[in-house]
Amino acid sequence: MCVEIACKSHARLSHCQQLLESSTLSVEQTADACGFNNAVTLRHHFKKSFGISPSAWRKLFETPLSNNKLRLK
Repeated sequence: MCVEIACKSHARLSHCQQLLESSTLSVEQTADACGFNNAVTLRHHFKKSFGISPSAWRKLFETPLSNNKLRLK
């Protein structure tokens, strides 16, 4: 693999990691924002690079309250 292509791919995947950690974009929207053709392509490259799916990566960074629909009174 060409070094330039590897660097661009790493940069796109790093951007995906950041979006998955800090946004509520869907995996499809994240793929689009990072320059992947679709979520399937993102999932393939993400899992190949990090050994974990994008959805599983996002779950690692969720706070207990982010999934809680409890309303404070």
